[in-house]
Amino acid sequence: MAHRCFVLSLGVNWANDGHRFSANMTVPLAPKVKLQLSGQAFLQEYKNTHTVFDIKREDDIYRGSIGITWEFYRNTDLVLQFNTTSADSNIAIYDYDRNVYSAGIEYRF
Repeated sequence: MAHRCFVLSLGVNWANDGHRFSANMTVPLAPKVKLQLSGQAFLQEYKNTHTVFDIKREDDIYRGSIGITWEFYRNTDLVLQFNTTSADSNIAIYDYDRNVYSAGIEYRF
């Protein structure tokens, strides 16, 4: 799936256009167990020269996740998930990597 993004934000350093691409997949592993995979790329080009760094900013942000869902009781799932984000910018202060592990219970009614 692809999206063209337009962000309206205050300040000349934040005005940008971007393109977002994503893919998601759920794979049944057993009758009550599912594997979930997702990935996303967000490519941003900023419209103006940055007022501090004197260059036009460009960011490439990549996200991925993997998770497993187990329905251990009727309409109730245990969810374990790992999410990772990598932001690559031509201005080093905006570079970062983040990893998040999570666990939760989901109830549907």
